Amino acid sequence: MMQITGTLLYYARAIDPTMHVALSTITSQQAKVTGETATKIRHLLDYAATHPDATIRYRPSDMILKQHSDASYLSEAKARSRHARLFYLGDIDADTIEENNGALLVTSTIMSNGMSSVAGNECGSLFNTCKEVPIRITLDKMGHIQAATPAHQVDNSTSDGFANNRLKQ
Repeated sequence: MMQITGTLLYYARAIDPTMHVALSTITSQQAKVTGETATKIRHLLDYAATHPDATIRYRPSDMILKQHSDASYLSEAKARSRHARLFYLGDIDADTIEENNGALLVTSTIMSNGMSSVAGNECGSLFNTCKEVPIRITLDKMGHIQAATPAHQVDNSTSDGFANNRLKQ
């Protein structure tokens, strides 16, 4: 099982980030493999065989690092939540992912802390996304000096208000 998930994780990070959620769920069950886990692995392998031509497209841009975070509340076993983040390069004035480039990094992990609300979960996801500093440092060292990375792409209005100081009591 570890060889399969390791190989697919490499492929997911390099080419097809749509596999991250399934891989994360499967690897969280590695300690106690069941028939259901084997079914999930088979399903993921079928997906990979059915969609062998995944591609990522890049175009010239201003090389501005942008990010998007998302979370799903209580979507995993043992009342846990999932956190996903996406980093990509784009133009200064482009706001949507479609106007920018393919992903530099996509992750999907099960959050270790328990949240009591969807808004708290989204804020936790945004916090974890904003902690990813090595990409900014790498871009700076390559000569692409970065301003503050915008954190405006969240899909929860409470988290957006909290992150951008627009909440009113």
